[in-house]
Amino acid sequence: MREYFILNGVDSRDFGVYISGQGTFSAPQKAYTFYNIPGRNGALLGNEHRLENINVSYEAFIYTDFDNQLAAFRSFLLSIDGYAKLSDSYHPDEYRYAVYQGPFEPTVEKTNDAGKFTIIFSCKPQRYLLSGDASYYWVPGGSQELSGSGIAGSIESVVLSHLQAMTLTLNFRTTTQAAMSLVAPVPHLIELRVAQQSLDEVNGTINVSPVRHVFVVVPKSYRAGSVAPATNADASGDYAVRYWKTIVNGRVMTELDPLHFICTISGADFAEPVRAALGKQ
Repeated sequence: MREYFILNGVDSRDFGVYISGQGTFSAPQKAYTFYNIPGRNGALLGNEHRLENINVSYEAFIYTDFDNQLAAFRSFLLSIDGYAKLSDSYHPDEYRYAVYQGPFEPTVEKTNDAGKFTIIFSCKPQRYLLSGDASYYWVPGGSQELSGSGIAGSIESVVLSHLQAMTLTLNFRTTTQAAMSLVAPVPHLIELRVAQQSLDEVNGTINVSPVRHVFVVVPKSYRAGSVAPATNADASGDYAVRYWKTIVNGRVMTELDPLHFICTISGADFAEPVRAALGKQ
């Protein structure tokens, strides 16, 4: 089996690029600063309380139509701005955040139809499980375009506290009883918990804050994934969100409840005057 990687959602095989994963098993190292003092043996150690980026390299091969495939592949790499998700067939359950280092110089076979090269990505030290991914989004809704009446052109007037439909997507490595239970066409209470890490640059400490996302959802669709030897099913489901509350460090940051006219953001309930006007207090 020829191995491959996926960068920013694009499969390397789309460009005829296949890989060897010898350089994909690197581990990060701690960041230290060493201070040498005249007349003192050894060095003082300054712990920066962080991990360095690591280099992940792939020996890559293109077997046919080398010039055209390589040109398209290079253009794709240069089109990505900043970090992007990187996964490969050697580690199908996880991904990293990577940025292309470049450049690379290929070695071309005599026929000029095949060649190889080494591609290097600078990756954040963490590795993430695909099974832990959840996608959720909301969009402020309801707007009306206004023009004339002394307006120079046109503007969009957004209806206060109205929301467009919200969706939660959950990914599962395989089909489980818990995943299937969420297919029942009834409201489900789901709570996602995150240990959010941040660096205090003033004190040089790493802090961890608790983040909770509380949802009430109703299933819209469920994809059971695929069946193949020694591979994950990669199942997933989409769920219509009826209620969503986000709590950071014990403080309610957002609470969105369209059915009860609640739209709280950063502690302020922007739907309160709407409820008052409609007599819904």
